[in-house]
Amino acid sequence: MTLAEVLITVGIIGVIAAITIPPLITNVTQNVFNTSTAVFNRKLEEATNQMAIADALSGYTTNEQFADAFVKYIKISKRCTSANLTECFVPKFRTGNDKSIITTRDLRTSADLTTFNNSNPLVGFTLLNGSSIIMAYNPDCAPDESKKYDASVKKTACMSMVYDINSLSGPNKMGKDILTINANITACDTQIGDLCIAAGDTTPTLLNTCTDTTWDANLTNNGYCAGNYWAGAKKSCSDQGMKLPDQTELNIIYDNRATISGLNLATGYWSATEQYPGGARLQYFYNGGGQDWNYKKFGYAVRCVR
Repeated sequence: MTLAEVLITVGIIGVIAAITIPPLITNVTQNVFNTSTAVFNRKLEEATNQMAIADALSGYTTNEQFADAFVKYIKISKRCTSANLTECFVPKFRTGNDKSIITTRDLRTSADLTTFNNSNPLVGFTLLNGSSIIMAYNPDCAPDESKKYDASVKKTACMSMVYDINSLSGPNKMGKDILTINANITACDTQIGDLCIAAGDTTPTLLNTCTDTTWDANLTNNGYCAGNYWAGAKKSCSDQGMKLPDQTELNIIYDNRATISGLNLATGYWSATEQYPGGARLQYFYNGGGQDWNYKKFGYAVRCVR
């Protein structure tokens, strides 16, 4: 074989390798993720099935109380509070479309992970096999007692979690090594201190019948249905796993308006806390202060935070 023939052969081998090796590596990596996910799910199913049999899946008021019971049924190497979740979970991870990065320190309460009890601090765990979890619990959960002995029925309805099947190893991306159960995580567009501000204004979900008091029965509805429109604005944020900003948070947004895109400085923004029976107060940005509600409820803006 001549030198030219050797070079041609090596070149052909190189081209074939360049074509075939990357897909092989991708397939191997995905198989590893699939296997690790299956192992995690099996351990979680075993733990929750045992909790169901022991009637230990419900009756808790906080995430910490549920965690006290959960760790009796699954082996962990470390437990973390909402203040130190990065000791149990990667500091940052990417969304599935690579357009946003989730910062773990922004995940503080159940509202950051799910629509479960908005005020409960999250808990985190590192399992003995290296997987890691951030978890919330639904205090209103009522498991079906008739199915507690049925191992084929998933018992995870009471919990919400984001979990990393390979801990600190990459790629730290949702849909790959980071997965969720009953969770809805919204990426932070602007971070000011501990306040995460969503990108753009949200179109309010208008609950436009005066008899609808689903979201706040304490608001007395009047002929203008003011309470319902405020409740609809609140729902628009809660549907995203976020919340309406309170007066303090709206003032933070106003003070940092130059760094936040898309703010409408000439209109009102719904506030989480400035309301009274029969109506709701709005934050007006043109003077940085609060102003009483008026009858033009349509078209006022919603900017969600967490």
